[in-house]
Amino acid sequence: VPVNQAEENILELLKYVDYVSDHIEGSTAEVTVMRKELCALSRDSGTPSIFLTLNPADTYNPLL
Repeated sequence: VPVNQAEENILELLKYVDYVSDHIEGSTAEVTVMRKELCALSRDSGTPSIFLTLNPADTYNPLL
């Protein structure tokens, strides 16, 4: 909660800085935005299901 006008001005400036940094590719702010979008997708669609099948590589398998 801002106490005086200077603090209100600083908070207003920080809103603009956050907005700009959200749109800089690879920035920490962009990663945070993407993480929030992923969490929202997970809440909306449910957690993703991943199925993996592990197969040994023929060229590196000592049994073959």
